[in-house]
Amino acid sequence: MLALGGSAPEIFIMFFATFLAGGEIGHTTILGSGAINGMLLIGICGLSASANSELQWWLVVRDSIFNLIFLALLIVFTANFHVSWWEGFILLICYLFYAIFMYYNQLIERNFKKYLNLPYDGDDIDYHPLPERSFPIRRFSVTELVNYIPPQLNFKKGVLAKMVRNAQLQVVKSHSEKLMELRARLKNVIYIILQAIEEKKRCMKQNRLERGIIQKFNGEYVKENNNQEEIISRIRKLESLKAVESNPIQLVEVLPRSSRLKHYFLLPVIILLKITVPNVRKYPSLWFLSMLSSLIWIGFYSFLVVWWVMDLGRALSIPDGVLGIIILAAGVSIPDIVNTLMKTLEGNGEMALSGCLGSNIINFSVGIGLPWFLHGVITGNNLVINKEIFYTEIVLIATLGASYVFIGGFKWKLSKNLGVVMIFYYLLFLLLFLLLEFKQI
Repeated sequence: MLALGGSAPEIFIMFFATFLAGGEIGHTTILGSGAINGMLLIGICGLSASANSELQWWLVVRDSIFNLIFLALLIVFTANFHVSWWEGFILLICYLFYAIFMYYNQLIERNFKKYLNLPYDGDDIDYHPLPERSFPIRRFSVTELVNYIPPQLNFKKGVLAKMVRNAQLQVVKSHSEKLMELRARLKNVIYIILQAIEEKKRCMKQNRLERGIIQKFNGEYVKENNNQEEIISRIRKLESLKAVESNPIQLVEVLPRSSRLKHYFLLPVIILLKITVPNVRKYPSLWFLSMLSSLIWIGFYSFLVVWWVMDLGRALSIPDGVLGIIILAAGVSIPDIVNTLMKTLEGNGEMALSGCLGSNIINFSVGIGLPWFLHGVITGNNLVINKEIFYTEIVLIATLGASYVFIGGFKWKLSKNLGVVMIFYYLLFLLLFLLLEFKQI
């Protein structure tokens, strides 16, 4: 549901473009968003990563293969420059298979790595442990020792078991040593704290003597009468400070003029959203209504975006394909760019990369398949596809495939060099698309 919500703008744009504008601007928006998610965002992850972070090759290979499969299906379906309802239905069925695959992802990964004899992080180490009873001290022949050895234990697994046993003993030993060290540190800390408390008491007593608050007289401490007013004033000052601390003054931050203008400009939208979208923090039971109203607003804004961008394109004589690939795709990808950058800076580059590739899968399957299916069922006609879209799909699958190969070439590490390569392939995709759109190649 979270991934579908993140891809909702692309799906709504494709839906409105299919029924109102022939589908080209929506199709190119999803292709452009796929290029941004598959290359530009990965490049941003690599460039913004503070250090090279390891990537799980299984996640990258799995999502990359599904991306290329759905793109290949799009190329096959649009090769005759028109699509039917059943082709969109096939894309939806393929997404259902992808969802089932993801449900059994751990099981499939375990069996696949087991088939290739590769380690799997979620599995226990496959070995037969050493026997619990100890070997006899006196000498025995090799044949007599057979009874002490598990029958399925071979040399390779025996060496592994011995290494693991030694490691476990070392861990136990290190834990006991750490516990003793922790106890010694705790005693030292307690001793230091007690010393500090005693020193604090002594200093406070000495401070009172020096300030004349109390003075030693005939072996007893008595109050000095001539300092009572000073003491009372100090007490009142402390009480006033305590009152201020309990009720602090709320300082209002003065925003710059640009921020205030932005706030006033967006104020009608903010008021509408606050009225129509329930706050799930205050009303958790209204989560479904909040999600539904959010999707309705996303659909409404997507309709306005398609309408206004198409009017802008007609006024400036900009082709719909260019509007979709460059303007709309970049606009709907801004939240993904921000989230990806935040996750990478937090050290979760692998999560950001997986989110980019997973968003592409939804866009290529549900984002394109659902409008195709509904258009064919409702109108009964095939949807015409421009040849520029078909060629753009070929360019996209070529650049995506080459860029995914480079991820493995960099040894499954998210690095700045990988970021430069991915951004280069994204710019190459844009260049080839513009050349195709303006009939230069």
